[in-house]
Amino acid sequence: MPPLINVPVKRGSTGFAYADYQIIDTPGGGGRDMLFNGQEFITIGGGATYSSSCWSSDGISWSSGTQNSMNGLTGIATNGSIYVGLSSGKIYSSPTGKGASWTLRYTHTDTGGINAVAWNGSIFCAVGSSGRVFTSSNGTSWSYVGTPLGGATHYSIEAKGNTFYAGSAFCSVNKSTNGAVWTNVNNFGSVAIYGIAFGEADTCAVVGNDNLRVYSSDNFINEIKQTTSSVYQLKDVVWDGEYFIGVGKSTTNAVLVKTKNGVSWDLTILPINDTFNAGAVSSNRIVFTSNSRAIVISK
Repeated sequence: MPPLINVPVKRGSTGFAYADYQIIDTPGGGGRDMLFNGQEFITIGGGATYSSSCWSSDGISWSSGTQNSMNGLTGIATNGSIYVGLSSGKIYSSPTGKGASWTLRYTHTDTGGINAVAWNGSIFCAVGSSGRVFTSSNGTSWSYVGTPLGGATHYSIEAKGNTFYAGSAFCSVNKSTNGAVWTNVNNFGSVAIYGIAFGEADTCAVVGNDNLRVYSSDNFINEIKQTTSSVYQLKDVVWDGEYFIGVGKSTTNAVLVKTKNGVSWDLTILPINDTFNAGAVSSNRIVFTSNSRAIVISK
């Protein structure tokens, strides 16, 4: 087992800090998006001519697989019985989300990517460039809704209950229950939204570039606090049951930003130069992945 690494911590005013955790070398090829399915962490990625995925039950020991003759995967979601993967302007499905198990289900005829996908209990909804939206009730038959999100490219989508929340490159969050009709929730100045997470009660958080913003309402109003530093580029945020944790990168190091209440913050600068784009949470672990590494935090 790789050794535990005690990472220097800058403590916030409350004094809370991260537990010891591990930085793990993975087989490589993941890090673009990830999920925890109740049993395993699955992270996906790849290159110009292949897709790849890595999976682990504990975040420590990883397996991997690839599939040729397709582009790398950039988004993943599951309804518990089928997995949906995104690749450029194409949508795939898989019974496992692993290795060479992906089947092409939809190809969009226009140029532009399909960037993020989520399940709300009834339908999958995928968002992409120029406000494009796609939906499916089963993960295999897909419909192009059109551009109800206007001309803004969207990089992130999450579901809270039956409501989807999508974050755009034009600094806004929009919500919908069916993927067809969207309502603008809030705008965030000049910050592209790369990650959205929901906490206890109605608290929520977004990350984008150099901001992690926490709100007391799931309408993304009543901002409690934001942390801003132009040297930290944040790519995803998770709620671990107690804290919001954002992951990203400075000029030379990976970073984690952690808050319990949006008022007091901890910044952890990791001793590695890597970009971590995605995170997921199990009952006892928080895992963030890059193309070739995992940060594993014990809860």
